[in-house]
Amino acid sequence: MKTKKQLTILITGAGSGMGLHTAQTLAVKGHNVYAGIRDPKGRNSHKSTALKQFVESKLKKIEIVDLDIHLEESCTDAIKKIIEKEGTIDVVIHNAAHLFIGYSEAFTPEQIASSINTNVLGAHRLN
Repeated sequence: MKTKKQLTILITGAGSGMGLHTAQTLAVKGHNVYAGIRDPKGRNSHKSTALKQFVESKLKKIEIVDLDIHLEESCTDAIKKIIEKEGTIDVVIHNAAHLFIGYSEAFTPEQIASSINTNVLGAHRLN
């Protein structure tokens, strides 16, 4: 019988929504999941604590990594931490996103720039 490979997976935007649910699902399946959350020991400590408690209640583990895709240094530090511990990253799930709803003509240039910074440049920084 073939055994499943345990993958090392980094997920951005893992503090809520689809990123949170993806992190929970993959960790419970037994993968080495690194959940990227901005400021997980500060303003988002409640999110990182809840995620860790959920996964550990299923007798599995998850690593929370401080990751802000807007900051080059944050991306570099997160990747270094994972590589030092695991030796590799098998999968990166670019989940962090910013969505504006409405007519694009109504958005300010700053809102458009913020969206591009998160949705396009953030993924590029991490890569």
